[in-house]
Amino acid sequence: MPRRKPPDFDLIKSRALDQIEAVCARWLPNGKRSGREWQIGDRFGAEGQSLKVHLSGDKAGIWSDFSTGDKGGDLVSLVAYVDSISQGDAARELAAFLGLATDDEPKPATPAAPKPAPAPAPAPEAVWRPVLPIPEDAPPKPAAHRGHGKPDAWHVYHDAAGRLLGYVARFEKSATRKKKEFAWLVYAELAGRREWRWQGFDVPRPLYGLDDLAQRAGCLVLLVEGEKSADAARGLMPAWVVMTWPGGSKAIDKADFGPLAGCDLILWPDADQPGREAMDKAAGLLTEAGAASVRLVDLSLFAKLAPGADEAGAAILTEHARELPEGWDAADAVAEGWTVDHFVQIVDRPDFYATPTVAAEPETVPAESTAEPAGKPGKAKQKPKVPEAAEPATGGDSRFMVNDAGLYYVAADKDGELRQVRISDALYVPALARDEESAGWSPVLEFRDMDSHLRQEIIPRRQFLGDGTDGPKQLADLGLFIEPGRQSLDRLKAYIAGARPPKRARLVDATGWHGSAYLHPEGAIGDTDETLLYRGSKRALGVFTGKGKLSDWQANIAALAVGNPRLMFSLSVAFVGPLLKPCGGPSFCCHWVGDSSEGKSGSLTAAGSVWGAPAGIVHSWRSTDNSTEYVAAQHNDGLLIMDELKEVDPKQAGAIAYMLSNAKGKNRAHHAGGLRETLTWRIAMLSSGELGLADHLASAGQKAHAGQSVRFIELPSNGGAELGMWNELHGLADGRTFTDTLKAQAGRYHGTAGRAFVAALIERLPDVPGVVKRLEERFFLDFVPADAGGQTKRVAGCFALIATAGELAADWGIVPWQAQAAFNAAGELFSEWLEGRPTAGNLEEAQILAHVRRVMEKSWQARFVDWHRVSEDNADISRMAAVQETLGFRKKDVPFNPDDPAFLFYVTRERFAEEFGVKAGFKPKRVAAVLKARGILKCDADGTTLKEKLPNGDPRSYCIIGRKLWDDAPC
Repeated sequence: MPRRKPPDFDLIKSRALDQIEAVCARWLPNGKRSGREWQIGDRFGAEGQSLKVHLSGDKAGIWSDFSTGDKGGDLVSLVAYVDSISQGDAARELAAFLGLATDDEPKPATPAAPKPAPAPAPAPEAVWRPVLPIPEDAPPKPAAHRGHGKPDAWHVYHDAAGRLLGYVARFEKSATRKKKEFAWLVYAELAGRREWRWQGFDVPRPLYGLDDLAQRAGCLVLLVEGEKSADAARGLMPAWVVMTWPGGSKAIDKADFGPLAGCDLILWPDADQPGREAMDKAAGLLTEAGAASVRLVDLSLFAKLAPGADEAGAAILTEHARELPEGWDAADAVAEGWTVDHFVQIVDRPDFYATPTVAAEPETVPAESTAEPAGKPGKAKQKPKVPEAAEPATGGDSRFMVNDAGLYYVAADKDGELRQVRISDALYVPALARDEESAGWSPVLEFRDMDSHLRQEIIPRRQFLGDGTDGPKQLADLGLFIEPGRQSLDRLKAYIAGARPPKRARLVDATGWHGSAYLHPEGAIGDTDETLLYRGSKRALGVFTGKGKLSDWQANIAALAVGNPRLMFSLSVAFVGPLLKPCGGPSFCCHWVGDSSEGKSGSLTAAGSVWGAPAGIVHSWRSTDNSTEYVAAQHNDGLLIMDELKEVDPKQAGAIAYMLSNAKGKNRAHHAGGLRETLTWRIAMLSSGELGLADHLASAGQKAHAGQSVRFIELPSNGGAELGMWNELHGLADGRTFTDTLKAQAGRYHGTAGRAFVAALIERLPDVPGVVKRLEERFFLDFVPADAGGQTKRVAGCFALIATAGELAADWGIVPWQAQAAFNAAGELFSEWLEGRPTAGNLEEAQILAHVRRVMEKSWQARFVDWHRVSEDNADISRMAAVQETLGFRKKDVPFNPDDPAFLFYVTRERFAEEFGVKAGFKPKRVAAVLKARGILKCDADGTTLKEKLPNGDPRSYCIIGRKLWDDAPC
C-alpha cells in the first residue's frame, strides 16, 4: 500500500486562520466569541471560559485550556486536542472541512476559487445540552471513544435517587498513549434531537457519589481528587461516604457542592501543589455551601508510616520515612498495601489533619472609631466597627470585651490611648465542662457561624494551650469568623484558656441513662444534678428530633399494627432499649428472615420512627465492625436497626453480630500508649435479610455456633396470609401499598413516641422492674415449655421483655392498642421461633449429639477394628492399617444379642478430639461432657475417659455405648 503524502501543514494552518470562527464553531460548538477570543469551559463542551482561542492579531490560533494546563500554537493542534487524534489526522480533518485536497497525487491546477465565507457562530441557545437524568429508554452508550478507543475504566455518575447522569471514561497511559486521558460522555439534546455526546456536564457539575450520600445521610464525607482515587478510598474507609468532582484540580470551582450542606467533610488532596491548592479552594467553597465542618488530611503522616502485617496477619504500621511520589493519592495507597484495618489506626490521631495557612494580622482602630466592618466590597483598608458598649468577657479578664458584634482585645497604644482590636465574631463561654472522672476539662463555646446558625461546641481546653493552633483551627472549621493574623489566634487562645465561668456541665460520651435522666444528643429527659452535654458523634444530632405530634404517629403508624402481630412486635422491640438497664436485661437482636418485597424494610422503618427520622435511625449492615461499634454506642439504651444482612461480608458477619449482642467493642491501642476506653452499649436491635446468619456464614464456609442463635434471634418474616409480613391491610390495596404507606408516614411523623415513653418511664421508674418481673413470669407460664433448656429460656426472657415493653406502651397511652395485644403478639412470634428449633433444650447439646450420631452412622462398621479379631498379645494390630482413618476398636456389648447386636466403641483420644470436636467446631471436652451427662459414655467416675488397655497399647480411650447413642430419647 503506497504511503500517504503528509499534509501541507502551513497551507492548512493559513487557510484555517482565514476561517477561524467557523473552525471554532465546528470543533467547540458550545462556545462563543468574547472580544478577541473564542471561549468555552473545556474541550468537552462545558460552559465557562477556561478554554480560550485567540481569534485575531499576532496570537490568532493560539489556544490554552486552563482547566488542564494544555495549550497549542495553531488550529491543527486544537483539533488534535479536541478530537484526541494525531497532528497528521487533525490536519486532514481540518483540510476536509476547509475544502482543501490532501490526496497522495497532486491535483490538476484549477482556477483559484474565492474563499468561502466564515460560518456563523451558533446562537447561544443552539448547543447540545445534557439530558439529566438520562432516560431509561436511551440507546446503549458507545463502547469506545473515537480517538482513544475502548476505555480502561468507566466511572458512572448518578443523582441522589440513583438515576444515571453520565460517565467519565478513563484511558491509562500506554505504549500508544503518551499520557492518561479522560473523556466525558453524556446523553445530550439539540433542537429535539438526542444522542450520546463526548462532552461534559453543564456548570455547576454534579458530584461523583450522590447516590451513596443520599443513602447514608449523616456519615462523614471524604472528598478526594479524581474518580479512580474515590473508588480506591471507598475500600479504605467503607464507613465514610467518598466523593469527588468531575474535571480534576482546575475544575474545582465548577462543581455543585450544595448537596454537602450540613455535612462533616474531610479533604484528601493529591500529593502535589495543584492538589493542595484545589483542596484549599474546596474548603472555602464547601464552607460557603454550608458544610458543617471541613478538615484537611495531612499527607506527611503517610510519608512517615508504612503498612504491613504481623505474624498473625493483623494490620500494623511501621515507621518509614520517605517522600511521597508526585500526585500520590488513595489509589496509590491501596497499591502500597494500605487497608481499612490500617486506616482505623490513624484517623483518630491529631496529626492525621493538616494546619491551614495563617493570613496577615488585622489593623487596629481607636476605640471611638465608627468605621464600617472590614471586608465590605468596594472599599479598601476598611477597619472593623467597634461596639460602643461591649461587656467584659466571661471570667472578668478586662483585656477582652464581647457582645453580639464581636470579641475584642483592649490595650493601650504607644500614646496611652485605649484601642479595641477585633479578634472574631461574638464568642461566649457560659460554662466549663468535664467528664465523669473530673478530667477532660473543656470550655462550652457558643457562637453563630457564618450562616448565622447558633452553635454550641465542646473543645478540650488543652487545644488552646501552648504554641499550637488546633483549637482556633477547629473553631474556624465550625464556622466562627476569626480575623486574619497570628495575633488574633494567640489572643483567641488566651481568651478561651483564661475563661473561668462559674457554671459547670458534665461531659458524657454515650446516650441513654445517666442517673435518673435519659440523654439524647439534643438534650436530656428527666432531672439531673447538673447539665449533661453529649460529646459523641455530631452526626447523631438531628436524627432523634421529633416531627409531628404523638397523636399523628399513633393514628398513622401505631394503629396499623392492630391485626398485624409482626408489626406490633417490631414496634414493641423499639420500646425495649430504655428498659434494659433498670431491669437488668441483656442486649439482643431480632432478625427478620424472608424473601424480598415481603415488607421487612417497612417494619424496620416503622420501628425507627419511634425514636427519630428513619433515614438516620435505620443503618446498613454494609460497614466494618469498627464503624459499627460507634453506631451501636450512639444508640445506647435505645434501638439499633440494621437492614439487609447480605450487604456485609459473611466473613465479618458473625463477629459483628456477636459484638453487637455482646454489648462491647474491641480493645484498641491509643496512639500515645496504653489502651483506649472500650466502647460499651445496651441495645435492643432489629435486623432483616433474605438469609439468616447461619446461612450467610455458610456461604463463606463458616459455621454459626449455638450461642449466636441465642443472641441473634431469627424470625420468619412471612405471616402466612400471602401478604408478606402483614395480616391486616386496613383498607389498603395490597401488601406493597401497605409497606409504602408505612414508610411514607414514618417520614412525616417520628421521634415523639420514644420521648413520651421515656418520660412516662422516668415517672414510674421505681415500680417498673417489679412490673417487668410479673409479666415475665406470666409469659413463661403461657408460652415456655417446662423442660426448656437454658438457651431457650434466655431467648424467652427477651421475648418477655418485648411483650412487657409493648404492654407498658399501651398502658401509658403511647400506642393505641388493647391490653394483652402486644403480649400475645410476642407469644405468637416466640412459638414460631420455638417451632423452628430442633429442640426446646440446649441447641448446642442437640448439635453435638446430632454430629456424633452422623459420624458413628457412617463409621461404625468401616472405621473400627473388631476387638476379638486382634490377638490378646497385640501381635496382629497391623489390621488397623488396613482400615481407613481408624477411629478405634469395636467390642460386642454384654449381653450380646445376634438379632439386635450392640457394641461398645473405643475411640482413641486423638481421634475423638479431631472427629467429634475440632472438625465440627466444638470443644472436645464439651462433647465428652455432653455424652457423659446423657449416659452415652462408659467412663471412670471422676472423668470422661475409660481406663482399659486397648489392643494397640493405649491405656485410655473414650468408650461410646452404642445402645445409648441411638436411643430415641429427646435431644
